Amino acid sequence: MEKWEQEVAYDCACEAIGDVMSILMWEIYEEEKKPQPDAKRLESLNAEHLRLHRELEDLHFDEHEKIAQVEKKYGEFVRNWRAENRAKLLGS
Repeated sequence: MEKWEQEVAYDCACEAIGDVMSILMWEIYEEEKKPQPDAKRLESLNAEHLRLHRELEDLHFDEHEKIAQVEKKYGEFVRNWRAENRAKLLGS
């Protein structure tokens, strides 16, 4: 794999993790604005956000297999989440 391909793959994996973290922040915001927020759900969402932050920090440029797994796993999650929440995101 060429170095530029490695850089693109690494950037895509980092973006995918960042996108999931953004989704979690949106879900935290949505839960917090409810009249009766679910404390356990908020705790779970915050824990997952922290876990992803650590995963992002631990991701290294030369971990090609891990990068491919991250990109596939989180990229698929983001695509599915966006498809399921399209109406909410567009304000419909």
